[in-house]
Amino acid sequence: TFTGTTSFLTVRLTGTSVTLAAGSLFDVYNTAAGSFTINTGATFFNGTGALQTKTFTNNGTYNRGTGTLRLLNNMNIPTTGIADGFYNLEIGNAGGGYTITVTGNLLVYGALIINSGNTLNNTTLNITMQGVTNDGADWTNNGSYSATGGTVFFYSGSASAHQISGTTNFRAVTFGNGAAAGAATLANSASVAINGACTVAASYTLNGSPGAGQYATLTFN
Repeated sequence: TFTGTTSFLTVRLTGTSVTLAAGSLFDVYNTAAGSFTINTGATFFNGTGALQTKTFTNNGTYNRGTGTLRLLNNMNIPTTGIADGFYNLEIGNAGGGYTITVTGNLLVYGALIINSGNTLNNTTLNITMQGVTNDGADWTNNGSYSATGGTVFFYSGSASAHQISGTTNFRAVTFGNGAAAGAATLANSASVAINGACTVAASYTLNGSPGAGQYATLTFN
């Protein structure tokens, strides 16, 4: 178990299991490199901490826990050996200037955050904002989301609300799966454009900004 802030240049996990404790930072990053590899038979359990890295190679198992994975390079989002998606997924750091690409259908339980100056690139793949019991998964875009295809799904395990913040041009969006009540709320000053199909399932609600004097914009193209 790692506790506190630990910084590395290169990490290779081999035949072991590593757990990241609450509030801890596992930092595999510097200006030139930063390589994080989970080898066959090894497991990284991201308890409630944060892993940040410039490269991520997973031949073992990454367990999301309730932690954060922060990607800090021009790279693909890892899909191999991901046990059950990601909890929090951050695209770049503020002003990072990175383009990070979706290469397999993506599952996020807590929050997906695109930080300023960074781009999340998607072609034809689906992103599912799953949420967990009593807590919807939040979408925050302070950078850029570039999609030529694919659908973003906002699902929830209960009547909890997803929050959508920032400015996003979605290709297609589906709210709810008809199996459970839920809601998505546009945060104050959010601007959302949907350039393809928009589906709101039964028992699901799409809300505007929640407070007096607040506003959001929803555009169908």
